[in-house]
Amino acid sequence: MQEIIGNITLDYTYYAGEDLYSDGAVEDHLLKIAMDCKENLYNDVIAREKSWPVLYHFSHIRQNIAQWLPISKADQVLEIGSGCGAVTGILAKKAGVVRCIELSKKRSYINAYRNRKENNIRIDVGNFQDIEQNLTEKYDYITLIGVFEYSEGYIGGKDPYVNMLKKISTHLKPGGRIVIAIENRLGLKYWAGCREDHVGEFFEGLEGYSHTSGVKTFSRGELEKVIRAAGDFQMDFYYPYPDYKFPMTIYSDRRLPGVGELNSNMCNYDRNRLQVFDETKVYDTLAQNQLFPQFSNSFLVILTVPGEKQDTGKTIYTKYSNERAMQLAIRTDIVEKPDGQRFVQKSACREEGRDHIQAISRCGGLLEEQYAGSDIHINRCKVSENGVELEYLTGITLEEQMDDLLREKQYDQARELLLDYLDTVKDTGDQTDFHMTEEFCRIFGSPRLPRGLKSLAVTDIDMVLANVIVDNGWNLIDYEWTFEFPIPLSFVLFRIIHYYMETGEIRSCVKEWNLYGEMGISQEEVEVYQQMEKHFQEYILGSHVPMREMYGKISPGVMNVYRMAKKEQENAAAARLQVFYAPEGEFREEDSVYYPLAEGEIRISLSVPECIGRIRLDPGSRAGVLTIKELKFKLTGGGEEKVQFVTNGFVMDKDRVVFDTEDPQILILDIPEGAAILEVDFRMDCASPKIGAFLRELERLPRQQEEELNRLREQLEQRERLIWEMENTKVWKTYQKLKKMTGKGR
Repeated sequence: MQEIIGNITLDYTYYAGEDLYSDGAVEDHLLKIAMDCKENLYNDVIAREKSWPVLYHFSHIRQNIAQWLPISKADQVLEIGSGCGAVTGILAKKAGVVRCIELSKKRSYINAYRNRKENNIRIDVGNFQDIEQNLTEKYDYITLIGVFEYSEGYIGGKDPYVNMLKKISTHLKPGGRIVIAIENRLGLKYWAGCREDHVGEFFEGLEGYSHTSGVKTFSRGELEKVIRAAGDFQMDFYYPYPDYKFPMTIYSDRRLPGVGELNSNMCNYDRNRLQVFDETKVYDTLAQNQLFPQFSNSFLVILTVPGEKQDTGKTIYTKYSNERAMQLAIRTDIVEKPDGQRFVQKSACREEGRDHIQAISRCGGLLEEQYAGSDIHINRCKVSENGVELEYLTGITLEEQMDDLLREKQYDQARELLLDYLDTVKDTGDQTDFHMTEEFCRIFGSPRLPRGLKSLAVTDIDMVLANVIVDNGWNLIDYEWTFEFPIPLSFVLFRIIHYYMETGEIRSCVKEWNLYGEMGISQEEVEVYQQMEKHFQEYILGSHVPMREMYGKISPGVMNVYRMAKKEQENAAAARLQVFYAPEGEFREEDSVYYPLAEGEIRISLSVPECIGRIRLDPGSRAGVLTIKELKFKLTGGGEEKVQFVTNGFVMDKDRVVFDTEDPQILILDIPEGAAILEVDFRMDCASPKIGAFLRELERLPRQQEEELNRLREQLEQRERLIWEMENTKVWKTYQKLKKMTGKGR
């Protein structure tokens, strides 16, 4: 049995007749989106609905995990566990044929409707084992993206993960590849307080899945062991960051992250999380110690079976810049050739971006002419089949060099180095008077700029320190943001200073160097350039709403462990009765003793020291209601005496005192002669100071009402006395007689 949706065939030959798993009603909503919305509107829907399922299934960032793969139209792809088609679409755009296997009919519908214009997709709906046994084709790529961890449920058996790889490898062509995307059981995000992705429990994977069955992720060593047991594969490990679900950068063993690169770690859009430590700082430590591969949040593993396949080069690093307007979305790859040489490739993520990519090569040539003979050198660029290729330059960036000097506290040398670069940028090139153009206003707004500003014929506004490699001068490695209309040169200087000075704790000292003043940029200009930068960033985004702007609207939030621990410590301190003893005068901290309030209650007999004239009882350090069950002295002769006290709270009745302060106090100023024991039986029900104040006001209200009622009674009595006095005057009596006589005359 088959069904056609658009250009896509769904085959139900092996479908059991019902979906064995489902996310419920949310899938109906996802299907409606897939049926009603075009792909270019998904971002609008995500931004409007602020929903994790909608973000997860329809974000274009999901495709980043596969877009960089060297799949061509000559390749056939088998996608196992295609789900709602988050990755199917990009596979179809790259490959000649895409065959999907998916257990859920509802999810296959969603996949089919969202990709219905593609004419090379087939979806087999049903159990993997049933379909796999009847596969006759061989494939160039088989993908297990977010699937391999469920192998136990797919095929069962004693070694389901090993058997899964053995089974699917039989369906590969010589030289074919298996693509596995999976979480790292030891990923840093789990140590830092993220819940395990599949079961939603804290530390479940780290603790060996002691409460879980049916799903399992692996450390790198564990995964390698499974792969080796499954067959003779060439293994290439990649590390999607922040994870494989929403990767913006993909590292490899040949290009690992450096210090400062891993700084986007709040990605818990689906569940709340703890924040145990600063992941960026820990990542820096791991990078310095070559430990990142062990703690990457996810793995992307490419397994290649033996066979002849032309090796034109291997991508060892990918960075996406596609949280932008469609026409500006690009991808940057580092490609390593078989001979070990490397080059940088920039390509458009969408067809609309081809002009933007082509402009990079043209602008590179113009910049090279402009800076010829200076200390500023331009990384060479040429047009290629996939976009543009640039030289892969090695060496330390100017940003790294500056940071190293700051760490070594060589501040004077660092300042001199930075000023040297700024002066070079400021004084190089044929400069003319700046004038504002229509194109300038479209990108940077219409700012009120001072007169006398200088500009160049071609301006790379992104000459920031991270884009400069220091080697016989200043080598610009990236000049994507180059424009062929006048831009104030001082704006370029502003961006260089701003993006170094404001983007790292170690750089805070740079703010004291008055770099803007050194470059002749006034504070008024700084404010104008900040507005220009804001317009520029809006130009880059267009109507696109990036994920980072939706974090606060979708994520359930973060529970900071430091704050929680501090709160717990405060609560522990608050849950104590502090007893002060003083012969006379003020109470002193060193003359006090603490006793725990177990669940807010304490019952204790306190010995009364000799020569003590006053005692103060502080029942915790929170506002609230103190219930006094017992407070009395036991005397030496065997008698008892009720305690008389004063308080900074207010007494609601004989047994309860309300405090609207975080320093509640019961003061016993008169200690009877012969007092030996002070019996204390308290219960303190804590509240916020606002609640305490409310209770105080509540207590005052009846008193105020009584006072108002007494005032009205007194006024009434005064009026009654006045009336009586008037009625007994001669004038009043004469008036009453005249009134009666006048009435009779009528």
